[in-house]
Amino acid sequence: MVAVSFSVVLDELLAGRKTHTIRRLNFTRIEQSARLGMQIYWHQRRPDCRFLFNSKFVKAQILDFTDEWWPCAMGWIKPMPSGHSLHVSQWPASITMTEVEAGALARRDGFDSISSMQAQFQRMYGSKHEGLWAGIYFTPPNEVMN
Repeated sequence: MVAVSFSVVLDELLAGRKTHTIRRLNFTRIEQSARLGMQIYWHQRRPDCRFLFNSKFVKAQILDFTDEWWPCAMGWIKPMPSGHSLHVSQWPASITMTEVEAGALARRDGFDSISSMQAQFQRMYGSKHEGLWAGIYFTPPNEVMN
């Protein structure tokens, strides 16, 4: 299983309202997550580390961000029906999300608004926008693992 560590919105994770995380696009880790499953941790590699639950990869949205951390959609990564490989549909150009779409993305990620998500990303990553990102969807803690 692929370990995924969180350091914000613990209550949202435990309640099953946060079933999404935004990370740098790493196709190898996405493929491993889809094949092996995910282990969700709170503060992994710290003294207060806590295993939260096992989860399954659902899909990932390929993202790019503007200088203001405004999300732009670039495509999708989804498991194939066979479950043994992934399908990548990357669009030829990024599509800037509307305010409604960006707000929905922020809420999926456990934030109450796009502005609170932008502020957190600014604290965590500073001005490092270069490269692609993945909005990774995973199953909530109360869903039984097969």
